[in-house]
Amino acid sequence: MKALSDKLAANNEKLAAIELERHNEILNACVEARFKAGLTSDKAKELEALKGFSDEMLKFMTLEAAKVEEMKKESEPSGPKAKYTGTGTTDLEAALTKQREAYGFPPRELEAVE
Repeated sequence: MKALSDKLAANNEKLAAIELERHNEILNACVEARFKAGLTSDKAKELEALKGFSDEMLKFMTLEAAKVEEMKKESEPSGPKAKYTGTGTTDLEAALTKQREAYGFPPRELEAVE
């Protein structure tokens, strides 16, 4: 009987170690996802703060952080702002063209700056 209780205690210790390792993996994944999403700036403080949360809650928080990160990516502009695209004429170019016409000079081709 003593041998069986010792074996049970050893198995319980192994199980607890495996569960702790799995919890730590989920915790690290959650902290990393929150850091990438910009929800935290200090990983060590976040690890300490989230240590007591259940695995289900950490998985949920990881999914929410991924959604936040995706929303941030979607909200970023994909190209340059409209005023910097270089299309159309500026007020200065329009004023120069108008003044040249007033003095009777032919329209001037402006060189594109690249």
